[in-house]
Amino acid sequence: MIGDGWRNAGHIGGHAWTMWLSFAVFWAIQVAIIHRGMETIRRFENWAAPFVLVGAFVMLWWMSGKAGGVGPLFDQPSKLGWGGDSGSCSGPASWA
Repeated sequence: MIGDGWRNAGHIGGHAWTMWLSFAVFWAIQVAIIHRGMETIRRFENWAAPFVLVGAFVMLWWMSGKAGGVGPLFDQPSKLGWGGDSGSCSGPASWA
């Protein structure tokens, strides 16, 4: 009705305003953590580590359920699209 300008009205700098908002929130959290010091990071890691482990096991349980068990997860070939020479990419990374 008014023109095509409204289609990109929610974009700032080529990105949606929600992306800028999430960037600003996480940036503020990081600045607050740095301002409070390294001891705050250590306490947060001690608090968050069990939740990360539980989340990893929940994802493993979900993946194995979708694949039909743990055996089929390891039985299937890789589907990354690199083919048989994917070792040429991962070799130097594993030496580091």
